[in-house]
Amino acid sequence: MDLISKSAIEITTLALDGLLARHKVLSSNIANAETPGYKRTDVKFEDQLDKIIVNEDAKQKEKEEYSRSLMYYPNSLSSAGQINMQDNFIDPNRITKTAYQKFNPEIIQSDANAKPNGNNVNIEHEMAQLSQNGMKYNALAHLQEKMFKGMLEAIKGGGA
Repeated sequence: MDLISKSAIEITTLALDGLLARHKVLSSNIANAETPGYKRTDVKFEDQLDKIIVNEDAKQKEKEEYSRSLMYYPNSLSSAGQINMQDNFIDPNRITKTAYQKFNPEIIQSDANAKPNGNNVNIEHEMAQLSQNGMKYNALAHLQEKMFKGMLEAIKGGGA
Protein backbone atom coordinates (compact mmCIF):
# COMPACT_ATOMS: atom_id res chain seq x y z
CA MET A 1 0.00 0.00 0.00
CA ASP A 2 1.36 3.43 -0.93
CA LEU A 3 2.00 5.95 1.85
CA ILE A 4 -0.11 8.55 0.07
CA SER A 5 -3.17 6.89 -1.37
CA LYS A 6 -6.90 6.94 -1.01
CA SER A 7 -6.89 3.56 0.74
CA ALA A 8 -4.13 4.61 3.17
CA ILE A 9 -6.13 7.67 4.16
CA GLU A 10 -9.33 5.66 4.48
CA ILE A 11 -7.65 2.98 6.58
CA THR A 12 -6.01 5.49 8.93
CA THR A 13 -9.38 7.22 9.25
CA LEU A 14 -11.00 3.92 10.23
CA ALA A 15 -8.22 3.29 12.74
CA LEU A 16 -8.74 6.77 14.19
CA ASP A 17 -12.47 6.04 14.47
CA GLY A 18 -11.73 2.78 16.28
CA LEU A 19 -9.28 4.48 18.64
CA LEU A 20 -11.80 7.23 19.35
CA ALA A 21 -14.44 4.62 20.22
CA ARG A 22 -11.91 2.91 22.49
CA HIS A 23 -11.08 6.23 24.16
CA LYS A 24 -14.75 6.77 24.99
CA VAL A 25 -15.08 3.25 26.41
CA LEU A 26 -11.89 3.56 28.47
CA SER A 27 -13.06 6.93 29.80
CA SER A 28 -16.36 5.33 30.78
CA ASN A 29 -14.49 2.53 32.54
CA ILE A 30 -12.47 5.08 34.51
CA ALA A 31 -15.57 7.11 35.38
CA ASN A 32 -17.31 3.96 36.64
CA ALA A 33 -14.36 2.45 38.51
CA GLU A 34 -16.29 2.54 41.79
CA THR A 35 -19.79 1.83 40.41
CA PRO A 36 -21.09 -1.42 41.91
CA GLY A 37 -21.79 -4.07 39.28
CA TYR A 38 -20.14 -2.12 36.43
CA LYS A 39 -18.37 -4.39 33.94
CA ARG A 40 -15.26 -3.25 32.11
CA THR A 41 -15.68 -2.79 28.36
CA ASP A 42 -13.23 -2.44 25.50
CA VAL A 43 -13.34 -1.94 21.75
CA LYS A 44 -12.05 -4.53 19.29
CA PHE A 45 -11.35 -3.38 15.72
CA GLU A 46 -7.79 -4.34 14.79
CA ASP A 47 -8.77 -7.67 13.18
CA GLN A 48 -11.23 -5.87 10.92
CA LEU A 49 -8.53 -3.39 9.87
CA ASP A 50 -6.13 -6.23 9.11
CA LYS A 51 -8.73 -7.83 6.81
CA ILE A 52 -9.37 -4.50 5.08
CA ILE A 53 -5.64 -3.97 4.48
CA VAL A 54 -5.22 -7.49 3.08
CA ASN A 55 -8.26 -6.96 0.85
CA GLU A 56 -6.99 -3.59 -0.40
CA ASP A 57 -3.53 -5.01 -1.11
CA ALA A 58 -5.09 -7.88 -3.09
CA LYS A 59 -7.25 -5.46 -5.09
CA GLN A 60 -4.23 -3.26 -5.82
CA LYS A 61 -2.23 -6.28 -6.97
CA GLU A 62 -5.11 -7.36 -9.22
CA LYS A 63 -5.31 -3.88 -10.74
CA GLU A 64 -1.57 -3.88 -11.39
CA GLU A 65 -1.69 -7.33 -13.00
CA TYR A 66 -4.60 -6.22 -15.15
CA SER A 67 -2.66 -3.12 -16.26
CA ARG A 68 0.36 -5.27 -17.10
CA SER A 69 -1.77 -7.66 -19.14
CA LEU A 70 -2.94 -4.74 -21.25
CA MET A 71 0.58 -3.44 -21.61
CA TYR A 72 2.40 -6.68 -22.43
CA TYR A 73 -0.13 -8.73 -24.32
CA PRO A 74 -0.81 -7.41 -27.82
CA ASN A 75 -3.86 -9.69 -28.06
CA SER A 76 -5.58 -7.47 -25.53
CA LEU A 77 -5.74 -4.70 -28.14
CA SER A 78 -7.81 -4.85 -31.29
CA SER A 79 -6.39 -3.83 -34.66
CA ALA A 80 -7.89 -0.38 -34.05
CA GLY A 81 -5.97 -0.09 -30.78
CA GLN A 82 -9.01 -0.58 -28.56
CA ILE A 83 -8.93 -2.81 -25.52
CA ASN A 84 -10.38 -6.26 -26.05
CA MET A 85 -12.38 -6.55 -22.82
CA GLN A 86 -13.35 -10.15 -23.49
CA ASP A 87 -9.84 -11.43 -22.83
CA ASN A 88 -8.85 -9.20 -19.91
CA PHE A 89 -12.05 -8.23 -18.17
CA ILE A 90 -12.17 -7.41 -14.49
CA ASP A 91 -15.55 -6.42 -13.10
CA PRO A 92 -15.13 -2.73 -12.13
CA ASN A 93 -17.81 -3.08 -9.45
CA ARG A 94 -15.73 -5.74 -7.74
CA ILE A 95 -12.69 -3.46 -7.73
CA THR A 96 -14.46 -0.39 -6.36
CA LYS A 97 -16.45 -2.13 -3.63
CA THR A 98 -14.70 -1.76 -0.31
CA ALA A 99 -14.95 -3.27 3.13
CA TYR A 100 -14.83 0.21 4.64
CA GLN A 101 -18.60 0.33 4.93
CA LYS A 102 -18.57 -2.93 6.90
CA PHE A 103 -16.13 -1.56 9.49
CA ASN A 104 -17.83 -1.61 12.85
CA PRO A 105 -15.73 -1.50 16.02
CA GLU A 106 -17.04 -4.15 18.40
CA ILE A 107 -17.67 -3.27 22.02
CA ILE A 108 -16.85 -6.21 24.25
CA GLN A 109 -17.54 -6.63 27.96
CA SER A 110 -15.32 -8.48 30.39
CA ASP A 111 -16.57 -10.47 33.38
CA ALA A 112 -13.08 -11.35 34.63
CA ASN A 113 -11.63 -10.39 38.03
CA ALA A 114 -14.73 -8.86 39.58
CA LYS A 115 -14.40 -7.29 43.02
CA PRO A 116 -16.90 -8.20 45.76
CA ASN A 117 -19.21 -5.38 44.56
CA GLY A 118 -19.28 -6.89 41.04
CA ASN A 119 -17.14 -4.18 39.47
CA ASN A 120 -14.08 -5.40 37.55
CA VAL A 121 -12.39 -2.12 36.58
CA ASN A 122 -8.70 -1.81 37.49
CA ILE A 123 -8.10 1.95 37.42
CA GLU A 124 -4.32 1.64 36.89
CA HIS A 125 -4.83 -0.67 33.92
CA GLU A 126 -7.46 1.65 32.42
CA MET A 127 -5.22 4.71 32.81
CA ALA A 128 -2.33 2.88 31.12
CA GLN A 129 -4.62 1.74 28.30
CA LEU A 130 -5.99 5.27 27.89
CA SER A 131 -2.45 6.67 27.65
CA GLN A 132 -1.40 4.02 25.12
CA ASN A 133 -4.56 4.60 23.09
CA GLY A 134 -3.89 8.36 23.05
CA MET A 135 -0.35 7.83 21.78
CA LYS A 136 -1.61 5.59 18.97
CA TYR A 137 -4.26 8.15 18.05
CA ASN A 138 -1.72 11.00 17.97
CA ALA A 139 0.71 8.96 15.86
CA LEU A 140 -1.98 8.12 13.28
CA ALA A 141 -3.27 11.69 13.23
CA HIS A 142 0.29 12.89 12.60
CA LEU A 143 0.73 10.31 9.81
CA GLN A 144 -2.51 11.42 8.21
CA GLU A 145 -1.44 15.06 8.47
CA LYS A 146 1.78 14.19 6.60
CA MET A 147 -0.20 12.38 3.89
CA PHE A 148 -2.44 15.40 3.36
CA LYS A 149 0.55 17.77 3.33
CA GLY A 150 2.20 15.52 0.72
CA MET A 151 -0.91 15.63 -1.44
CA LEU A 152 -1.12 19.40 -1.05
CA GLU A 153 2.50 19.78 -2.17
CA ALA A 154 1.84 17.53 -5.16
CA ILE A 155 -1.20 19.61 -6.10
CA LYS A 156 0.74 22.84 -5.74
CA GLY A 157 3.57 21.44 -7.85
CA GLY A 158 6.12 20.55 -5.21
CA GLY A 159 6.11 23.89 -3.45
CA ALA A 160 7.04 25.90 -6.53
